[in-house]
Amino acid sequence: MREYKFRAKRIDNGEWVYGYYWTNENGNYFIRKTVDLNGCFTIEDIEVDPNTVGQYTGLKDKNGVEIYEGDIVKDAWGINMLVKYINTGFYLCRKNTNGEYSKISNWRNLQTKEVIGNIYNNPELLKGE
Repeated sequence: MREYKFRAKRIDNGEWVYGYYWTNENGNYFIRKTVDLNGCFTIEDIEVDPNTVGQYTGLKDKNGVEIYEGDIVKDAWGINMLVKYINTGFYLCRKNTNGEYSKISNWRNLQTKEVIGNIYNNPELLKGE
């Protein structure tokens, strides 16, 4: 069974936050997370930038790092690829001649790759790909 969680950058300070993703009636976007306050648990809703939301693939890379949509992974041949959710699944993608991302492999191959960054913090890792 796959774990459903998301990550996104906070609106207030740009730091990553992880948890359940939701939108309110005003169109604001949030990550809801559980906070442990000395054994007393509470829920915190943190407003996030919707452009940075990425879903957890349910897989970890070869080093045990969780892989999220928007991550950049490197394969054994040194090729950098973007993890994207397209239609009904996760794919490894590379830029085509039009500058758009095209599927090159399905998500099952992610466990043999290494997360080296993400499209939001490290877009330069995909330059020239």
